Amino acid sequence: ASNYTIVGSAARASAISATITVTQKAFSLSDIVEKATFNGKTLTKTYDESIATGLLNGHKLSFKLTTDNSDAATYTGETLKAEYTLTDADGNDVKGNYFAPTYKASFVIEEAQITYQLPQTLTFDYDGHAKEAAVRVATGFEVQYSLDGKTWDNQFPAISDAGTHKVSFKIARKNYKSVESSFEVVINKAAITIVASNQTAVYGQDFTLDQTAYTTSGNTFDVTLACQYTLGNPVGNYDITASVKDNANFDITVEPGKLSVSAATLTVSVADQNVTYGENFVPTLDIVTAKGLAAGDTI
Repeated sequence: ASNYTIVGSAARASAISATITVTQKAFSLSDIVEKATFNGKTLTKTYDESIATGLLNGHKLSFKLTTDNSDAATYTGETLKAEYTLTDADGNDVKGNYFAPTYKASFVIEEAQITYQLPQTLTFDYDGHAKEAAVRVATGFEVQYSLDGKTWDNQFPAISDAGTHKVSFKIARKNYKSVESSFEVVINKAAITIVASNQTAVYGQDFTLDQTAYTTSGNTFDVTLACQYTLGNPVGNYDITASVKDNANFDITVEPGKLSVSAATLTVSVADQNVTYGENFVPTLDIVTAKGLAAGDTI
């Protein structure tokens, strides 16, 4: 596009001239819409003459659009940088023969997904120590945890008691879709067996149940022993039962013991007696002495 002078000649007159003005040609582009997922790079796309209307046959277009930033966002207008070339079939530059194209374009860089991995071990046995079950994420990402959904911390919460514990977590970072989810940490009760030891007593003798006579397979507990035997009960075997204060961290099994009450040693003696020949002898209990007889018992 430019101004051109036309010069003519005549046999009887002076030369004739005129000017032809060639103006730029308008062309337009189809609406352009592109989407991509954030990868830390600007979004660039290049198009050819297939999206153009108004170019002369044989003219080639290379039209490139680039976002002015790599962040997740919608880019239009001035936030899209446009560069293009126009050549003819011989490769000559004809860009100056056209007005800048008219077009509508929208580039969308969408937030990327956050990749994370839940803990592989979520079930434990109680041992009194806090359990670790952190979410694994790539370097540069931060996980926050909460047990109540209100108070959040970068450190995994200290969980040591038996039970099912819901752990909420969230991961957030610019240009990534935020993650907010939860998982459960299960701590099983520890199995403990308390065995009451066997004890002995002698019939009729004072007896006090030994409250330390038991064994346990683990921690120390507040154990109380009991037995139905009372002084004066007959000889035999009596159950010794153990009771333990409930503890939410333990599954406690109690095995009873036996109190064996044995017979007391009783020594009976009869006093010597005199009787005159020919007289009747009538023995009475007065001549009998018993040693070791329990209180309240008689012979």
